[in-house]
Amino acid sequence: MAKLASLKAQTRLLDRRAADQIRTHILDGILPAGQRLLETKLSADLEVSR
Repeated sequence: MAKLASLKAQTRLLDRRAADQIRTHILDGILPAGQRLLETKLSADLEVSR
């Protein structure tokens, strides 16, 4: 049971890290307004799985 809780916590941290990086890219102009976001490119850029 402890392993499952640890895995869920790691997943939440990864979700937050990805969201933070996307937000930063938007604010820095790396992802321009109106640009179509492709899941495969985002996952590769953020080094996470789809």
